[in-house]
Amino acid sequence: YQRRVHGGAYCGASAPTPSPSPSPNNGGGGSSLSWGAIFLIIILCSSFVYFVGGFIYSYKFQDRHGIEALPNYEFWTSFLQMFLTGVRFSYDKIREMVGR
Repeated sequence: YQRRVHGGAYCGASAPTPSPSPSPNNGGGGSSLSWGAIFLIIILCSSFVYFVGGFIYSYKFQDRHGIEALPNYEFWTSFLQMFLTGVRFSYDKIREMVGR
């Protein structure tokens, strides 16, 4: 786009007007999702299949019921405890460093 400016300090010269910015989806035919978004979708879908499939398998073939039917139930409960212990340790160390 171009626009002519008349009068004032411009002596009839034409000044270019900025064109509208191109849309990120125009041209190229590329994907509209970033690699990070695709990676997260794969991780979330895989996690869903792992937990739902493992739950169904444990329920049907290992005769587990309730929360114990989650796949690797013992690992996930110990993992949660280890994670919370790590958070408490980090919190205490940060408080100790700030308190100096």
